[in-house]
Parts: sequence; C-alpha cells; structure tokens
Amino acid sequence: MMHHARGRFAVLALAALVGSAGAAVAAAEPKAAPDGFVPLFNGKDLTGWKATGKAEFFVKDGHLVGTQTTGAGGDLFTEKQFDNFELRVTYRMVWPGNSGFWFRYGRKGYQYDVLKYKKPVAFSGTLYCPGKMFITRNLDESLEHRDGWNEARLWANGDHIILWLNGHRVGDCRDGTLKAGRVGIQVHGGNAAKGMRIIVKRMELRPLKSDEKPPADDVEPGFKAIFNGKDLTGWDGKPGWWAVEDGAITAESTPSKPCTKCNYLVWTGGRPGDFELRLRYRLVGGNSGIQFRSLRRPDWDTFGYQADIDATGQWTGCIFEHARGKVAGRGEKVVIDEKGERTAAKIGDAAKLLKAVRLDGWNDYRVIAKGADLTLMINGVVMCRATDNQAGKAARSGIIALQMHPGPPMRVQFRDLRIKALE
Repeated sequence: MMHHARGRFAVLALAALVGSAGAAVAAAEPKAAPDGFVPLFNGKDLTGWKATGKAEFFVKDGHLVGTQTTGAGGDLFTEKQFDNFELRVTYRMVWPGNSGFWFRYGRKGYQYDVLKYKKPVAFSGTLYCPGKMFITRNLDESLEHRDGWNEARLWANGDHIILWLNGHRVGDCRDGTLKAGRVGIQVHGGNAAKGMRIIVKRMELRPLKSDEKPPADDVEPGFKAIFNGKDLTGWDGKPGWWAVEDGAITAESTPSKPCTKCNYLVWTGGRPGDFELRLRYRLVGGNSGIQFRSLRRPDWDTFGYQADIDATGQWTGCIFEHARGKVAGRGEKVVIDEKGERTAAKIGDAAKLLKAVRLDGWNDYRVIAKGADLTLMINGVVMCRATDNQAGKAARSGIIALQMHPGPPMRVQFRDLRIKALE
C-alpha cells in the first residue's frame, strides 16, 4: 500500500495484511486453535485494538471494517506487539481504495500492500517499508479477486519475510530493518480513496520458533495438480488443436485455421464424482468451457455439465448441459426435482456478478460438485448454484474436459489445474 511518503498514488488499491508474534501471543486471549493460530479480532468489537487518525473503524455483521469519507486517513493497531509470526487475513475491498496491513510497527513499520500502483508497477501483495518504498513487488494483477474475498498470508521470522496472495507466493526477501512491533490495518487518506472500505472477515496469527522453516507454497490441503505446466501428459485431445504455451494449456482458432466443430481436451485421470476443481483461465474471443461429470463421445466430443465461459459475458458463470441447455444462469440458485420441475431463486444480479470477471485477463474458476449440489465460483464470487435430482438426466460422476468451441477466431488458455476429492 502507499503511505504519505510515496506521494500521490496511482490507481486505488487494497492493501493486505501483515503481523508478527512472539512470546506475547502465548498470553493473548482467546486461546490458540489446534493449528496454533490465535484470532486477533474477536468478531464482536475492537477489544485489543487502538485507532489513530481520522478514519472510521467499526464492526458490522461480524466483520472488522475500515473506511474514510472525507479524505482523512487513519490506522488501527493491536495493543500488543509481536516479533516472529505467521499471519493470515481474509479480506475484501470496496473500491476505489488504498489500504494495507502493518506489521512490526513502531514509529514506522512494514506493510503488506494491496494496490494498483503505476510507477513502479506494483499490485496487491507488494511489501512496503517507509524509507525503502517497495521491498518486493507483485507484478501479477490477476491474482487478486478484486470484488471478492482474498487471503493475504505473511511469514516473518527474523529477517526472512515471505508474502502470499490467494495461495501464490508474491514476495520472498531478507530485510532486518524492523524486529518487532504492532499489527495494524491502514485506511489511506486522500480524495481518490474517498468512500473506500476494507472489510476483514478473519485475522489470525501464529507465533514462530526462531529455527522454524518456512511453509511450502501448498496452502490447499487435499488438492492435487492434474496439469504439470510443461506438456499434455495425462490429457487426450484432437491432434493439432491443443498445446502448452507459457505454462498454460492453449487452444486457438484463426482465419486460416477455423474451428468448425467442438473438440475437447479430456483429462484421463479418472471420472470424479464429488470434488472441487480449481483452475485459472484466460479467453480472448469466442466461447469455451469446462466439462465435468460428463460422458466421453467419439471424435473428442463430450456430453454433460459444463462450467461455461464466453468473451461477451452472456454465458460466463452459468451451468450448461448438452441435453437441457442452461441448467442455472449467473445469479441463480436452481433446484430440479426428480420429474424435471425447475424452481429458480435469485442469489445475485447477473450484470453485477460479471464485474468480478476479467473478460480479457486471467480468472480463477472453481467448480464444486457434491451429491446433487453444483456450485460455480469465479474470482472468489459465487456465480450460480444448482441442485439437480432429475431422473435420467442428473449425473453423479464423469470426465473432466476443456472445450475448443467452433466459430470466430478465439484463443483460450488454462493453467494451475488441481482437484480435491470431497467426502
């Protein structure tokens, strides 16, 4: 995040969080959870915290909220000080805004930034320190769920500092400027940040031993990769259509090489039933999708459920199925009984939900299938839900596949594919 010494900040941004804990944590209340983490925020009030400046901090619906409406910023700090720790924060930002999470703060501190900065380029997950500006910078804007919930994670042990954003390591450095101090949340001042709101759902800290090793980057227990990032091992697709480029599964049609019939790249690792699939995708033009609980058909064709994607946003975030068409539209919760009777309820505005999607950039897609219940999420936001019990139509297991759609020129890419079986 940017502080006053940086002068004018470029584009609003959300700063993330950071913290540190030493022996002081052991005496903190409430008691540590089995994994060693201690909540810094009790979900009810600001006990244990002290505000400075003119920004407003309060608790609403169990969340800690910071905002400013006059241009005057401020900070909220823990009363306790911490030294070596691992910190996890679940947050979202109401934009425009600029915020951050201080740690080891005394007269100055480190800050896990969440922002969009122009010169030099820096995005959420950047590490800031007064007098040093950016110590490490996150250069991948797509890692942040701009309109959804995010997890900021920080490891600070001695002079070793590591930052993650939504499971991706975005900073790793050695810096011994600050040894211990308070944890805090910043609401940045300035007219460009008027109306900003940083919302914290969870903020918890675990003290570290001096000889404790940094954790692995796998912050998704139970998930396994189904794409190695190098080649199409474990996948089967129509020759000439699928390749790996820049670490991503890629398919493309051009005026000189049009696609006249759907073809699919099929994962050969099984026919999962209850599971969660996570991946990142980028689509330029046209239409694509992710088949799940589907049947395989000849000539690299499929039949079944699809988590839909398209360049215009008409179908993105919808559940499509070859036999019945649209099963659930974006912003809908649909229940289909055994006879095929369909009941729909609204769970969000389709146009507003689409704003969470980067139509020309990378997006996180999550497909969750458990029993009759199906859920699609993009960039941390629920797009639609369906409960499908229709006899002879609803599927409980099947293949996973990626779609190359016929029509105008298009290019689709998929990366970071991983799956977890659900009990």
